[in-house]
Amino acid sequence: MPPHPQQQRHTKTDEIAEALKFEFGEWGVVFGGRLYEFMQRKEPDLGPDAFRARIGALIRRGALMKVAQDMYVVATKPKFSPTLELNLKRISKEIRVHLPSLNFCVWSVGTPINTRGGDQEIPRL
Repeated sequence: MPPHPQQQRHTKTDEIAEALKFEFGEWGVVFGGRLYEFMQRKEPDLGPDAFRARIGALIRRGALMKVAQDMYVVATKPKFSPTLELNLKRISKEIRVHLPSLNFCVWSVGTPINTRGGDQEIPRL
């Protein structure tokens, strides 16, 4: 049975994207020559045409960004670290104490922005 269209297959491009993050994630700009050396260590029979195709696939995937001719940046997402407001922590603690077997999620939609201008108060629901 073929995989569901929304299920992602683990491809060679995925492997290289992860290895790129590990190898060059802390760097600013990576030059094409260093990328070529890196990819040849992963695939020793990689030729220039296959290298360009692999770079194109990595750019389309979002793992690399081209900033100039022969200059790339490895795309790394910052680690998401949510912060909970004190009142939401209190609510969460109360739920855990009184309903210990309940699975739940607590979040905040943030503070509304006053788009009317001036110092008018925004009515809260």
